[in-house]
Amino acid sequence: MTQPQQGKHEGLGCPHCGASLDLDKRYGIEMDKCPNDHGWWLDHHEMMELEQEAAEDAATETTYYARRESTLKCPVCRKLMDTFNYRANNVPIEFCTDNHGWWLDKGEVKQVMDLMRERSRDLSRSRSAQVAWKRNVRSGGKSFWDKLKDLFR
Repeated sequence: MTQPQQGKHEGLGCPHCGASLDLDKRYGIEMDKCPNDHGWWLDHHEMMELEQEAAEDAATETTYYARRESTLKCPVCRKLMDTFNYRANNVPIEFCTDNHGWWLDKGEVKQVMDLMRERSRDLSRSRSAQVAWKRNVRSGGKSFWDKLKDLFR
């Protein structure tokens, strides 16, 4: 396994403190991290990789719930970013409207991973329930007790 390229990512500064972002690896994905622990910058493909790392079977399309202006600037183009609630949860994530990437404040990378893992478990339970329902319908929809009563008719 190759080691991530360590060091400063010249030209990219933390939207909170302006410090040069460090290249680092988290969850197997190379991301840019604030050395003062304010958060992480994820390029477009890195956010998709993060979601897929947590839940291969969940959709990774991002819908911008409760979209609003942010006070933070994009580390790439320096324009003000927008904020949205990630997957309609109380996880406010900033994003560049020119599609340069996302800023996740301290702790939000873990929250995204947790939400995606939960979504994956929910999808798995839903698929299991659908399979059981189809099996039940195919067998005439009768419960065990109904089938037992039929034996004595």
